[in-house]
Amino acid sequence: MGDAAWTLLLYALAGWAGALLGPAPGGISGMSLVGSEFGVGAAVAALHAVRLISVLLVLPLVLKLLPQP
Repeated sequence: MGDAAWTLLLYALAGWAGALLGPAPGGISGMSLVGSEFGVGAAVAALHAVRLISVLLVLPLVLKLLPQP
């Protein structure tokens, strides 16, 4: 999915604050605290959790599927 489509999806799900804070680098707790100031703390925490889980589950599979040198 392209960057613009991903941003529009995040905006549709969590509003402008969630779309900005969801993919932002940082920890779940820190971004959730900032998001709670804008009223989107739970959405930001969920987006960070999905990002973290997808990296932890998908990256090892991708590395196993790559040809070994």
